[in-house]
Amino acid sequence: MMNVAADPSQRNKISEVFGQATASRLSVCRTWAFNDGGNQALQISPGVYDERVFQGLDFVISEAKRYGVRLILEFKQQLQRFRRKAAGWIQEMATYVKSIDNKHLLTVGMEGFYGDSMPEKKAINPGYQVGTDFISNHLIKEIDFTTIHAYPDIWLSGKDDSSQMAFMQRWTMSHWTDSRTIIKKPMVFSEFGKSRQRPGI
Repeated sequence: MMNVAADPSQRNKISEVFGQATASRLSVCRTWAFNDGGNQALQISPGVYDERVFQGLDFVISEAKRYGVRLILEFKQQLQRFRRKAAGWIQEMATYVKSIDNKHLLTVGMEGFYGDSMPEKKAINPGYQVGTDFISNHLIKEIDFTTIHAYPDIWLSGKDDSSQMAFMQRWTMSHWTDSRTIIKKPMVFSEFGKSRQRPGI
């Protein structure tokens, strides 16, 4: 959204999205508060920011408030690049964010892949795992709730609908149980998708 709003002539699209969300009784939106390098980059290079893109982010935040939509701002993606450094980075950033704002909820926003903290759970992952660890990443004290994603068409692209549904049931129940009994935090299903090209689920 920030990238679109960086161009003032396109900001009406942001207003339309929030208007449609409100009309559908949606009240929370997760959106990026980062974009490193490339087109419409917020951070052009380390420590160098594009004020125009910051203004786009400001507009998104302002419109969300105007429409009564709460935002979950994501500060980074692609943590698989960092592999073992992810947990340390999450701890450092969560501690910092809570030190300047302890009134808002904070989460990791990852897919939910299981990692080395519970190797027996890796079998639940959809055939791969990208250097994150659902359990240890969410046990960090400053993290307020857990998140999972689900993209069965992508993760299990060669499987039929019944196999994808069985995976979804295992995936969801395992994370819900672990969030409740091990991590002791609420869970949010923060991202999901179903291809229009494939009927089913």
